[in-house]
Amino acid sequence: WGARESDANLPPIILLREMIQNSQTPEQYFERFIKKGEPIVSNGLGHSAYGPEDPRATVSRKIFHEYRKNHPDALKSPLIRKALEVEEFTLGHPFFKEKKLYPNLDFYSALVFHLLGIPSEMNNVIRVIGKLSGWLAHWLEQRNETERRSFRPRQVYTGKMHRGYTPMDQRK
Repeated sequence: WGARESDANLPPIILLREMIQNSQTPEQYFERFIKKGEPIVSNGLGHSAYGPEDPRATVSRKIFHEYRKNHPDALKSPLIRKALEVEEFTLGHPFFKEKKLYPNLDFYSALVFHLLGIPSEMNNVIRVIGKLSGWLAHWLEQRNETERRSFRPRQVYTGKMHRGYTPMDQRK
């Protein structure tokens, strides 16, 4: 759940905005990871399951670049310009090649959503729309099984039960 499943394309936007806000080049931003050994966590680079040859990243990269080429105004966006710098830097730097950390699906889909004018806060909603048919298909398959199985949640809520509702304007 969360960034693992659906908000994964928000960290690349945060990374790019941070670089823009701090007037950093990719070299400056990534120096702490390259020279100081800090781990790179969930920022649109690499994928634990697919590795460097993520076929989804290949498709999303193509969509991003085709859209950008067909819409020259895209380069007016500081976010897109910074993303192109990051892409060039990570694809060419030995550190990223060795670690197999290439821009992934989340990196490119965040950029495509940005180019389409979708607010980054809505990225999760857009991604869920795409996954919903698969979730419903799994649910239907489970409902149609002749031998019913129990599906047990992996997490159990341990918080306070039966709490009262406080309207937003009355909360502290």
